[in-house]
Amino acid sequence: MASPIRKETAFDRLHCQLIRFTALFLRIAEAGFALVAIIVLTYILLGEASGPFVISVIANIVLLIGAITPEALVGIAIVLGLVYMIKSGNLRN
Repeated sequence: MASPIRKETAFDRLHCQLIRFTALFLRIAEAGFALVAIIVLTYILLGEASGPFVISVIANIVLLIGAITPEALVGIAIVLGLVYMIKSGNLRN
């Protein structure tokens, strides 16, 4: 006996669009992290001669790192641990 063919609903179309949007967002975030990594590498290789843009990016990274408190680091670690456990299937019944 053949299984019934399920018709695509508006929810299915929305779900597909959300999956595509999430994939696009993750690709943009990965490209941004890669760009920052290249800028940091440029600063490491050239130092102060790397130019004002690279130096300003490094200064902003240093300010961001200085603004993160130990409590925020613990919170980030907990969230990342929960995400890892959920993705690996350790929290599923």
